[in-house]
Amino acid sequence: MFDTINRISIKVTDFCNLDCVYCHQQQKVKDETSEFKYFDKLESFIESLPLAEAVDVLVTGGEISIKLHLFEKVEKILRRIERKRDVQFIMSVISNGTNMQGLIDIVNEGRMKASSVSFSWDGIHSYTESRKGKLPNLSDEYFNNNIPLIVKHGYAHSINVAFAITPTTITSLVDSLRFCLDSGLRNFSFYYIHEANYTDPEFIENYRNALEKVAQIFVGTYHDVEKRFRYYNWQNMYCRYKASDASMFAKTSCVKLGNSIHIDIDGAVYPCTFFSDHRSMQIGHILEGFYQDRIDVFTEEYFTEPSCDMSSCKNEHCFECPASNYILNKGLNNRTMNICHLLSIEREIFMRYFDMLHISPYDALTFWNVGTSVIESHIDNKRTATCHLPIAENPQYKYEDEMLVSDNIEVVQSW
Repeated sequence: MFDTINRISIKVTDFCNLDCVYCHQQQKVKDETSEFKYFDKLESFIESLPLAEAVDVLVTGGEISIKLHLFEKVEKILRRIERKRDVQFIMSVISNGTNMQGLIDIVNEGRMKASSVSFSWDGIHSYTESRKGKLPNLSDEYFNNNIPLIVKHGYAHSINVAFAITPTTITSLVDSLRFCLDSGLRNFSFYYIHEANYTDPEFIENYRNALEKVAQIFVGTYHDVEKRFRYYNWQNMYCRYKASDASMFAKTSCVKLGNSIHIDIDGAVYPCTFFSDHRSMQIGHILEGFYQDRIDVFTEEYFTEPSCDMSSCKNEHCFECPASNYILNKGLNNRTMNICHLLSIEREIFMRYFDMLHISPYDALTFWNVGTSVIESHIDNKRTATCHLPIAENPQYKYEDEMLVSDNIEVVQSW
């Protein structure tokens, strides 16, 4: 683990202008206006890391699109490192779309790839149903207008739109997809809330019906290259069910962990963003390096066999956030198993409709190969890798796990 670092995330602001009903960050944190403390130390710290030739860098918050001057500060530091080291930093953001034009301007200037921008949008009723805001000038229409804006600037196939699956949004999933397609957008995906309770029978029925209709739309447009859209969820399943012979453990383990770090707003370093949100599993600090004992604990946790029955499970696209499992169940692989039934429905629909597509060899290499095919070596390499992180000799900034949970945990678990 941690022989090379190919992914870094940096939290530059706590503040977010929305109060999404399922947000995993605590409300008091999102209301703060504090900013990243250690820009003066960031360059030397990143230079000390065993960097891969290409490193994805996610600049995050809070909401990054309303703090783009902080994005630019990080970018300038990374470009200086590029001039000194044989490394390429690929800038990326995940945004609620409050300032989509600002993000598009950065893409237009060639400073960030359009494919490195993800717009979290919960559909045509996103603002009123799930993404509550602090400002009176925001509305469903305000965020919906981002869809034609993306298309207008020529990024219909590259900027990704990500839709959260909740009881209040599921009934608008199909209409929201149609709105995107009618606007010219060709890149759409959905994601689950890992802490949520998805057992309500009415929700499950709505979910099944929605995914069935999305499948019909996808199959109906697939062979028309002008109308075809990137359906990331199916591309991801293709990579696991059709293009990989890896073990179930390799397919369902987090690919990013072990080669990624997250630098929090106070300089603490975690294995990824989600651990920092819970103030747990800190593995280092920007002022002094990394903690060998914490890395050892994390490594042991990562390779622990999952608590679920993988041997009989058919959901090869299963993913449960290890950070969420650690907080809720006291172990990275102590799985909640709250979306197993949804994954089974998703898999059954995919398998049934996929055979209708008649994929060409060219499409298999281009459209369907999204770079997420999981191979056994991702696990084997981590097992045998030697940690090359700079280890702190006398730690002064090592914090105990706070195991924070969001203010919304009771809400999402009551669904």
